[in-house]
Amino acid sequence: MKKTSKRGFTLIKFIVIMIVIAIIAAIAVPALAGYIDEVRQRAYVAEARNIEVALQKIATEARGNSQHLPGLYVNANVTGPGGKPLVDEINMIIGTDFKGEDITDITLDIESAKLLKFRWHADSNRAVIFENDNFTVIYV
Repeated sequence: MKKTSKRGFTLIKFIVIMIVIAIIAAIAVPALAGYIDEVRQRAYVAEARNIEVALQKIATEARGNSQHLPGLYVNANVTGPGGKPLVDEINMIIGTDFKGEDITDITLDIESAKLLKFRWHADSNRAVIFENDNFTVIYV
C-alpha cells in the first residue's frame, strides 16, 4: 500500500474557501462604493461652501453699486465689482480654475448683500445646488 500525505488543501476545501471569499467580496464592494460616493459628495459640498463664501464676498462688495451686478439674477460671466468676470473673481478668492459654465443660476440680493442661490456643476454627473442656506447634490 502506498502511503499518502494528508497535508495541504483538497480541491473541495479550496472551492469552499473561494466561495466564502466571493460572498464577503459581494457584500463589501457595494458598501465600499457607497462610502466612496458619500465621501465624494461631501468633498463637493465643501468646495461649494468655498464658492458660497466667494459669492457672498462679491455680493458684499457690490452692495450699493448696482452698475456692476444689476438685478438679482446674474451668471458667472457677468462683470463683478472688481471689473473682471464673476467667475474670475471667484477663482481669485478661492484659488480655483472654474469656467463660466461651471457656476450658473447665481442669484444675489445686492441690496441686502446676500447670496440666495447658485448651481455648481461639480463633474459631468453631479451638480451642487445652494438654495435657502442648504446644499443639495443632484445627479444630472
